[in-house]
Amino acid sequence: MEKHSIQLLKQKKLHPKECRYSLERTELLKKLLHTEASIMMLHGKAGYGKTELIRQYCQRCSAASFWYTLDSSDNDVWKFLSYLDCLFFGIFQEYQPSSEPEGVQTRFLHILLKACEQLEQDENRRYVMVFDSLEAIRNDKIMDIFKKMASSLPENLKLVFITRGSVPDFMFRHVMKGTCLLLDETDLAFAEEEQRTLAGKMLSCNGEEAKRILGQCAGMLGGWPAGLVLALLCIEKRQLNGEAVNWSYLFQDSMINSFMSSEIFQELSGEEKDFLISTSGMLELKQEICDRVLQKNNSGAMIRSLLKKNLLLSCGKNGVGRICHHEAIRLFLKERADSALQAELARKTAEYYLEEKDCFQAVRQAVDIGYTALIIKVMEVYGSELLGRDGDQILGRCVRYLEEDVNIMGEKPLPEQNITPPDPEVLGIAAQYYYKSGIPEKMERYLNRADSSFGKENKYGMYRGLYKGLLKYQEDPSKYEKQISNTMFLLEENRYGLPYLKQEELAILDRLEDEKKQEKPGALRVTFFGDFQAVVVKEQKPLSWRTRKGSELFACLVELNGRAVGRKQLFQKLWSEDLPDNAVTMLHNMFYNIRKELSAYHMEDLIQYKERLYCIRMETIETDLAEIRSLCALIDQKKTEELKLHKERFSTYWGRYLEDMDNQRIAEQREYYDTRFFMGCAVLAEESAAAGQYPEAIRFLKNAMMINSYSEELAGSLLKCYGAMQNLKLAKSEYERFTSLLERDLGLKPGWELAEIYRKVMNA
Repeated sequence: MEKHSIQLLKQKKLHPKECRYSLERTELLKKLLHTEASIMMLHGKAGYGKTELIRQYCQRCSAASFWYTLDSSDNDVWKFLSYLDCLFFGIFQEYQPSSEPEGVQTRFLHILLKACEQLEQDENRRYVMVFDSLEAIRNDKIMDIFKKMASSLPENLKLVFITRGSVPDFMFRHVMKGTCLLLDETDLAFAEEEQRTLAGKMLSCNGEEAKRILGQCAGMLGGWPAGLVLALLCIEKRQLNGEAVNWSYLFQDSMINSFMSSEIFQELSGEEKDFLISTSGMLELKQEICDRVLQKNNSGAMIRSLLKKNLLLSCGKNGVGRICHHEAIRLFLKERADSALQAELARKTAEYYLEEKDCFQAVRQAVDIGYTALIIKVMEVYGSELLGRDGDQILGRCVRYLEEDVNIMGEKPLPEQNITPPDPEVLGIAAQYYYKSGIPEKMERYLNRADSSFGKENKYGMYRGLYKGLLKYQEDPSKYEKQISNTMFLLEENRYGLPYLKQEELAILDRLEDEKKQEKPGALRVTFFGDFQAVVVKEQKPLSWRTRKGSELFACLVELNGRAVGRKQLFQKLWSEDLPDNAVTMLHNMFYNIRKELSAYHMEDLIQYKERLYCIRMETIETDLAEIRSLCALIDQKKTEELKLHKERFSTYWGRYLEDMDNQRIAEQREYYDTRFFMGCAVLAEESAAAGQYPEAIRFLKNAMMINSYSEELAGSLLKCYGAMQNLKLAKSEYERFTSLLERDLGLKPGWELAEIYRKVMNA
């Protein structure tokens, strides 16, 4: 063997030196020392402590260990066999180098046979043979040599392979049989306890501060040993203990960037580098996504190749599923990417997920790149669906992002970027998320903000009313039942769906609905004479009217006594003179508000709308109008005998018809009813006087004079009654009162007929 080859072989046979900041991998060493497997395979990218772990293993095991570091020169088959021959010669005293027979396989079998002979002769001694940097081997013939070696191991020899690349195909048969122990990055990454130990060893700060810094490092580096050591060295050197870790600065200053560039990135092809940089903005790598976003058709092959080189992570259950970048490598790649192009590719990735209705991945991707418009779109389009199917994690991420980065609640200055304020729908979804999460204070704040976007009644105010009623329902069911019923009517009337509700709250609504169906409609007592009133009989509470025209509309419907009426006829009744420009809107709003008020008493169905006609159901409505109308009919028909049966109704004034309302139609109706009361009183007074019931006649006459105080006919009849009762004092008093009234109000004197009646009464 040539001199330089001998020197090279000496270097390749050297055991690695202990790292300055090495950490004893106690748990992994236990696994290695107690395994019954005859082969060990460690694979992971640079910096995962593979070589250091096996160095520690060789120190602690009871076997003699031999190290061989592979490099590109070992791809020469004859040279590798020469090295292997000399390696065994150095191990076994009786071993003689091969005389180099022709043929690779023949020579290798000759070397292997002699080595096994030596091992069997020394069966009481244990050996460990380590081949480091297996990724350097590109020659299939060399791999075939290792395959045969792994299949022909004596019992007292353990074989260890270390690689930054993928596990050779021949090794999986041994893994399946249990004769090979396989350790990957998941096993090799520092556990939490190991990270704490290393931080305590390397940092001079106190325990709590070290723990805080470590938490920041662990989140980015994910237990990557080399990255963690370099980061902690930089933090200690720069005395960054009291600061948050700036990863962009730290990557440069700690040499993590340089380490990755020289130990990882340099080994890749130009196409692999471009693929990694282009996809660094993606949180997950899938063939179909990469092909579409990058507009390529070889993404699957690239992903598989990079997975084999341990440059991508396979995450998920049992280590299979989501493929993504290691966070530290992702940051390294981002610094090499065109930021505008990377952002565009990342946005396209988020949009792809949303097209596929994968809201979780769409939101993760959008939050990572600050794609606000897409996050808002997710909440607008899928918010209600996510509330209903346990999408709390997705919604929570959206809401927190909008609160922290977009100032959704307007509680801090707007960000510099020009962002349109979120639609009230987004605020409403955020409110429902907080309600579902058991934070009613934030729910109310969001609904208040959404409600304030409108100048009129809207669903967000209704949601707030419903939530409040349900939250306080158990405190006072009778009180909050009305609020819940009222809000439910508003939602149904406006055809709004329910907000998110918990099962127990839906049960309350179902129970209230069942009670409503079983309960007979409440009775209303409606008063037309005097101030208009509609009183709920059971509660003895009058309905309240939002506007006077609203009460006038309700009076109009009741007056029609259940007959249907069209919009045009209602316009004529409500606005007999000047029709407003927005009459249709006003009419709609009046009906809406009336039904809203009735809904609190489960009577919203009183008002019916069918075939463009409105009517009111009269079955449960009591009114004084029906009785007065029947009395007026008797008067008009001059049915005196029947009228006398109802004379008590004329003993006091009915009151003015709809006294608190005023329009031409009502004024005409008012005059009609007052005239009929006057006529009825006059007829009954005449009948009572004829029957000698003068006190009763006087009462009817005085009631009639409430309608027409200047009637000389009534005054004459009144004087005759006093005369018949021989009460001249009252007769004189009444005449003087009437004379004074005419003089004061009209400037007139009584006619000769009344004066004659007075003279006769006083001289009788």
